[in-house]
Amino acid sequence: MIEDSTEWNMELINRILPIEALDIFTIRPSKTGSKDSHTWIPTKSGEYTTKSGYYTGLNRINATARGTVTPGHCDWMSDIWTNPVPPKIRVFLWKIVRGTLPLGSNLATRGLNTNTNCIFCGLEETVHHLFINCQFAASIWEMAPILGNSTISGATTFISALKASKITRNLPPIGLRLGSLFPWIVWTVWTTRNQRIFKNRTFDASETLTKAITYAREWQEAQLEATPSATTETKTAGLAWIFTDNTGQIIHQGSTTEEWVSSPLILEGLAIREALFQAKSRGYTNIEFKSDAQVITRAINAGDPIKGLFGVLQDIHHLTCHLSAFTFLHIPRLDNMATDSLAKRALATMLAM
Repeated sequence: MIEDSTEWNMELINRILPIEALDIFTIRPSKTGSKDSHTWIPTKSGEYTTKSGYYTGLNRINATARGTVTPGHCDWMSDIWTNPVPPKIRVFLWKIVRGTLPLGSNLATRGLNTNTNCIFCGLEETVHHLFINCQFAASIWEMAPILGNSTISGATTFISALKASKITRNLPPIGLRLGSLFPWIVWTVWTTRNQRIFKNRTFDASETLTKAITYAREWQEAQLEATPSATTETKTAGLAWIFTDNTGQIIHQGSTTEEWVSSPLILEGLAIREALFQAKSRGYTNIEFKSDAQVITRAINAGDPIKGLFGVLQDIHHLTCHLSAFTFLHIPRLDNMATDSLAKRALATMLAM
């Protein structure tokens, strides 16, 4: 976040966490200094329950069980053909597992004994050696930003390494959301090997890893741009508020726009918070709030948490402390058309600029 503020540092986030940036921007931190709190993601409220904990643990056990396959067996569909990588890399993985890649050991079995040793270390060039066990490959796996990379480097066969990669996690700040970095590293090791053999161009382990990460990031960003639904759907929306006196006479009204709004629920919460800020700035102390956001109104009155609105709800609670009397009422949408129209006009004005 920007130092001494409640605003995200968009430039920094876009640079180090580009894939997660939209998700981060939709998070609304508290503006009144509320402290962070632990949130339990599997429940809507964000509060832990033994039931949700039980089923979360059970699902993880079942997922592990489904991923337990005989080490020598390759599930073509789940291990290769549904991998979120370009088709050429899927075909490449298929050739490796089928034993048709022109490696030194495969060429030797066909009677081609010229220059069949590993170009990196001089030992016999097998699938497992080139991609997992060679000193060149081993140094890449050691540096790779993968949580659980030891399960890959410690695999005894290429297939077991491929299966192990499915349960590893990519670490920030590389910004890879889809799949594993494993296929990209394997592919780049192969292209680096070919560059050295056929073009006499040499890349060290660090350069090879950087190329793999760059290829993966560029491809995934292109896929996310082509399919917007793969990311958090965000939009710009209008907020509006109208203050009236006891006779219904308008004494103040205003509107603004908000970017990175990911749901109507968050939009309603932001509108109520902004109305409270406006009330505080104008010295209003006795207010009856009317909103057509039933979920938000109920949560405010009951003091219930909402997972995606923790900071906003905390701000609403703090701001009501400045009031001598207040109530939050839910009203039908048809009775709130004036503010709805005001919000839409604010948005239209902003988009026309």
